Amino acid sequence: GRVVVLCRESLASGLQRQGFWLEADIPGFYGGEEDCMILGGSPTGRPPLADPERVAEVDGLVAHYSRWVDPPAAPTVKARRGDSAAIAALAEDAVTYYPTPSGHPGYIEAKLAGGTPLRVVRDEGEVVASACADLDVFAAAAELTDCFTAPSHRRRGLMRALLCDLLQDLSELDYTTAYTLCRATSPGINLAFKGLGFGFRGRMLRSCRIGEGLEDMNVWSRTIPREPRQWRKK
Repeated sequence: GRVVVLCRESLASGLQRQGFWLEADIPGFYGGEEDCMILGGSPTGRPPLADPERVAEVDGLVAHYSRWVDPPAAPTVKARRGDSAAIAALAEDAVTYYPTPSGHPGYIEAKLAGGTPLRVVRDEGEVVASACADLDVFAAAAELTDCFTAPSHRRRGLMRALLCDLLQDLSELDYTTAYTLCRATSPGINLAFKGLGFGFRGRMLRSCRIGEGLEDMNVWSRTIPREPRQWRKK
């Protein structure tokens, strides 16, 4: 079995003494005042990378990508309950397996009803891209997740536009930290977050069943400045 623990920095050393190992951290996760530590544990010890060759390729691309990329002019809008089926269809088409039931319209409707910031891009009225920010109200931190784009609209920077506007939504909600877990073998989404000023914080080994099986997940995070529209600055 494989165990992943997210905890306050003050608790991490005790877990490490019990055999857990540090995989990543999220600075300022708890109200901007204390870091969150991500530790892994297994009776069989620390596992190897699930796909070391593809991970190395993406790492190489990320290492040489340092420029700021302005989001495209594509307008994003806050999702409506009537968009649930279209958003679920994007998720269903994107991956075979996913850690949350994002391919079910009822799940999307529940997120919207609960106040989860969720944005979409439309093309002639059709939803062609979507992303959301799962809120941790206690910590004032949010995970940017469920990033899906229709195959016909990829490589147009639509995800950058969605993420930019979601960061603005979080700034207006007075959230302090944004983070994400990206598939370590997917260059596009990792480059998108680096281009938005997120910092690479580590890697969770074989931690998520997504796509074709258990995959390694990269952890990225950044602080959300309080001043409106200033989150764009690195």
